Order: sequence, then structure tokens, then C-alpha cells
Amino acid sequence: MRRLTAGLLALLLMVPGVSAMAQQPGATSPGGATQTAAPAPALPADPGYQGYILGPHDTINVAVVGRQDYAAQAQVQEDGSITLPLIGTIPASGQSLLQLKADVEKRLKAGGYFRQPEVSIVL
Repeated sequence: MRRLTAGLLALLLMVPGVSAMAQQPGATSPGGATQTAAPAPALPADPGYQGYILGPHDTINVAVVGRQDYAAQAQVQEDGSITLPLIGTIPASGQSLLQLKADVEKRLKAGGYFRQPEVSIVL
């Protein structure tokens, strides 16, 4: 296990930006000891690639947060559309994940399916 951990650390050190983080307090030393925790690095303004622009053949998972009765996987078709439960076929190609999220929330609310849906879309 120690050999695997050291190998994984060596691999991570080859990734740009990770080697600098490994030198900071809070990083695990090659011996496995953990130093005092440092503040987490700032997350990008767009976590989870929400600004990614969808195109044909992209596959997404769509869910209403906190509701296990609404979850779907959809692939963007050649015509740029996806088909989701309750709301049917809608355009997706050329939209960011954030734009599609807003559109799906609006359609679920307008259809009377949810009062205040919080949709999660993952590429």
C-alpha cells in the first residue's frame, strides 16, 4: 500500500501545478505524515465545467437535487436536441451547462412538475 501511495504521489507531482501544492503545508510527505492543513486552493469561478458548450454526442446526467424521482441520462443528438422525462425533447447543442440547467429548471417549473427545482447537470 505504501508503494502505491508513493507511486501515486510521484505521478501527481508530474501534473503542472500539483507539485507546488505538494510543497505547501497540509500536503502529505512521501513518508505518509500529514502536516498542518493549509487553506484549500481557490476553486475556479466555473466549477464542474458549467461553462462547457454542449455539442452532438455529449452525454449528460440530469437530476433534480434532493429528488430521487427525477434523474436521467441524455445524449445530445445530431440535431442538437436531448430528450428528458416530463419535458420531452429540447435543444441543447450550443448551450453551456449553466444555460441548459436554467432552461430545464424553467420547463419543469412551467409544467407544474416542481415548484422550485434545483437541477444538477453533469457532463
